[in-house]
Amino acid sequence: NLASVYEGLEEYEKAREVLEKSIATYKKYYPQHYDDIGWGLTHLGNIYSKLANYEKAKSLHDESLAIYKKHLPAEHIR
Repeated sequence: NLASVYEGLEEYEKAREVLEKSIATYKKYYPQHYDDIGWGLTHLGNIYSKLANYEKAKSLHDESLAIYKKHLPAEHIR
């Protein structure tokens, strides 16, 4: 995806922008796609870590984890 390309180019702000738009779109139009939202939040958390914003990164990872705990069985590998 485009965010991964920006990440590979070390253009983390652009990656952040793309991911935030993507997550907002999924939350608004496809809330049932919790797996895509969770993945996006995880990836965005990784980007914030690379931007040294660890509090935001932790918050995003916590939000992602909460989504997975709510929607996936406990034995799921994710």
